[in-house]
Amino acid sequence: MSVTALYMPFKEDFEPLVRIGENIAVPTTTGEYEFYRVKHIEPVQPVIIPVDLQAYQRNAEKTLEELKLNDNEAGQWRLWVLDYAAVKMNYPRSTRRWTTKGTETQATPLSMAKENVLEFYTHEDDVPVLYLDNPLGEDQTVRVAVWGFKYVLEKLEETPKEYTVFPTYEGR
Repeated sequence: MSVTALYMPFKEDFEPLVRIGENIAVPTTTGEYEFYRVKHIEPVQPVIIPVDLQAYQRNAEKTLEELKLNDNEAGQWRLWVLDYAAVKMNYPRSTRRWTTKGTETQATPLSMAKENVLEFYTHEDDVPVLYLDNPLGEDQTVRVAVWGFKYVLEKLEETPKEYTVFPTYEGR
C-alpha cells in the first residue's frame, strides 16, 4: 500500500465498500452525519481525463467534473496517472489532500506500483480538484484514469442501528 493511500479503507482488490441494502453515514462539516441506505450499485468503467500542460507548468488546475453525481448518489473512485506528471488533490477545493504538517505528497506513475492507485469517495455533486505539474521541458497531454462504483442512495430520517462511514470530504 502506498503512503498516499493510508488515510482511507484501501483494499488491493477493488470492490464496493458496502453492499445493496446496507446503510452508510456521510460526514458533514458540522461533525454530524447524514444517513442513507444503498439501493443500487453501478460499476463505472474507466474514464480517461486528458489535461494539456505546457513545458514545466506547475499547479494546472483540473476540476473532475466528469465525476459529478446526482442527488442521493455517492461514488467510490480509484485514480491512476497514466503519463509522466505529478498530481495533487484538493477535496473539497480548499482542503489539500495527501499532506502532512510539513510536506505535500504528489502521486506520479513512478510512485504508483500496481496496487498503489489512489482511492477517494464523493457525494452528490462535490468533486475533487486536481493540480498537475509537468516536469518535462516540452508540452504534453497528461491522462488521468478514474473508475469506480456509483451508489444510488435513499435518505434515512433516523440513525440506523448499523452503518458504515462513507469517507467523503465535502463542504455541507
